[in-house]
Amino acid sequence: MTSGPGSPLSTRLVALDFLRGLALTLVLVDHVDDLIESQEFFTRWTLKGLGFSDAAEAFVFLSGFTFGWVYSRRLERDGFGAVQRRALIRTVQIYAAMMLTTLLASGLSWWLSRTMRLPLTITTPTMFRETIQEAALLREPVWGLGILVVYLAVLPFLPALLWLARRNAMAALGVSLAVYAGSQLDPAMNLGDAGFNPLAWQVLVVGGMVLGQRARGGWTFRPGRTVIVVAGLVLAMGALVMRGEGLAAIDFVRQQLAGMPAYSKTNLGVIRIGHFTAVAVVTVAVVRRWPGIAGHWLARPLVWSGRHSLTLFCVGVLLAYVSVVAVRFLPDSIVSLLFLAADAVVVQFAVAWWLEWRASRIRGSDRTGG
Repeated sequence: MTSGPGSPLSTRLVALDFLRGLALTLVLVDHVDDLIESQEFFTRWTLKGLGFSDAAEAFVFLSGFTFGWVYSRRLERDGFGAVQRRALIRTVQIYAAMMLTTLLASGLSWWLSRTMRLPLTITTPTMFRETIQEAALLREPVWGLGILVVYLAVLPFLPALLWLARRNAMAALGVSLAVYAGSQLDPAMNLGDAGFNPLAWQVLVVGGMVLGQRARGGWTFRPGRTVIVVAGLVLAMGALVMRGEGLAAIDFVRQQLAGMPAYSKTNLGVIRIGHFTAVAVVTVAVVRRWPGIAGHWLARPLVWSGRHSLTLFCVGVLLAYVSVVAVRFLPDSIVSLLFLAADAVVVQFAVAWWLEWRASRIRGSDRTGG
């Protein structure tokens, strides 16, 4: 099965990078909106405000899918040991990126906490040291970086689960679902101090990995019309509940959801998984209906972003912190929020372009032996 330019594998990989970049961009604008509390726009009209899940679920699932796609072939070619070593190296890279971002965000907060309100308050050397220590021990990552704890906790075990999935996909899913069920039923397994309980969120990573491994082997998900209609109805219902303001019945449902464990983001409640599943079905239907979306030249910044997601995620967290500083020098209006979010996205795309240009130069040098 070829993976050269224009082949089905190449096209599918570009679509995967495009979706990862899109999820990353949605996370960025949601973060900017979260921190500029006087205004609200993106969190009302992105996935976060239009349903029961948001871009975080998509980002985590697609990371698992990418792992299954990339490493199923390497497992067959290079063996389990090589894949395990690569997973551990990637874990170290994620940890290093998290700690570097923590140092930069903490330094900015220490510098500015006396004059403005930031999501992280540091006013003394002791507070700075304790912040770094808590983040290093994965007990309390700084704002915006909690999702990386999921990868740090799950990634070292993915090669073993991928090995199992290649022999029995249902067995791998069964292990993941058993851990997930425990995270929902046993309070001792609710490790949500970091904002994301890895024992719950791993189900998206493993589920994505299994599907990525199967897709690499030629399997294709083709949702039928009935499945697409049902998924569309779920999305419509979610949008109605989240945006149907002023309707007593809708307000009551929204209030009830807020306190339900099944809606918990920290512990990834089943309502969020169900809604994300509907988002995934509709997304697959759209991509299959218009397969050229990911290959269009306008989509290139998103494709580049998806290829360098770890670096750009950390850059995005720092940009969200910087936006809190910048908004102090702008009028308090929705225009300022849109301006800062647009600037953040432009910076993300510029960094993505530079990383892609640098990677292409390295590949060209390797081919020429330079």
